[in-house]
Amino acid sequence: MYNDLNIFIDENRINYIITKTENELKITCNNINGSKIKIYYDDNVYHIILNNNMKKNKPNAIEINLPKDGHKEFTFPVELKDTYLVKTVYKYVNELIDKDTLLKEINLFKNYNHKKEYKEDLNKLIRKINNGEEEIEELIINHQSGYRSEYTKIVNILTNNNIYHKIAGKMTNHELMLLITWYIWMKYPPHIDEELFHELVEDAILSEDNLENVWRLAMNYNNHDFNYDEIDKFFINSKDVYYISEYISGVSQVNQEKITNMLIGQGDKDLINEFLNKYIGVSGMQEKYVNILKEYIGRKNS
Repeated sequence: MYNDLNIFIDENRINYIITKTENELKITCNNINGSKIKIYYDDNVYHIILNNNMKKNKPNAIEINLPKDGHKEFTFPVELKDTYLVKTVYKYVNELIDKDTLLKEINLFKNYNHKKEYKEDLNKLIRKINNGEEEIEELIINHQSGYRSEYTKIVNILTNNNIYHKIAGKMTNHELMLLITWYIWMKYPPHIDEELFHELVEDAILSEDNLENVWRLAMNYNNHDFNYDEIDKFFINSKDVYYISEYISGVSQVNQEKITNMLIGQGDKDLINEFLNKYIGVSGMQEKYVNILKEYIGRKNS
């Protein structure tokens, strides 16, 4: 799995295995030697069932104080949400996982899921991925060969699958926003229109980690011809110079003249001083706008 779930013991990452019992999935960590486990996971696709020793610090982070009885194994139950399948497809489309990992994750989802219609459809999906389909082959450009040909074929199989469409169609804006913002940038973010983009921005603004989530939305849809006025306003009003700098440096469609005028419009000399002194070197702001900010500070100081 591509960083969907990481486990650390006293800051050292450890391996784990996922096993299925009759009624649930379990994650097991072996050869434990430490006092505290930290689990970082995507709570958009996993639900970890807490017990008395487990404390949730953030939506996607759990701490566990280990017993002092010399246990070398720790096990806890986990549930897969339906969005697990959508994320698996998303990872493959963006070439974060290979065909073997794709099949492992689809099989895990199939074996965990108790819905008969899902199992039947997912079995067909697995056979198609393994064997190919003539109607899918016709979609492949003739000169493609090797890896690209197989990749194109599998992407078409995945994105035309009924269960995938059914689950994706039921996702809320919040779930979609979390899927996109799990990654800083993807070559192929979900295809959305401008209205939905602004709904996702609004959802991100209201989310717990709003600065990071809004920045990642901006990164993923950079140069997709969406209006970023709301995002400009959000970052300037946040007065967080680190994220203002990251926004300017990472998102090429940012209008630096507009951002400069908005910074000045705040009338906050300390904010601009902090931006110039700490982050201007990494912000990528053009020299002429840096000079305008410096000139403004000079006027405020005189």
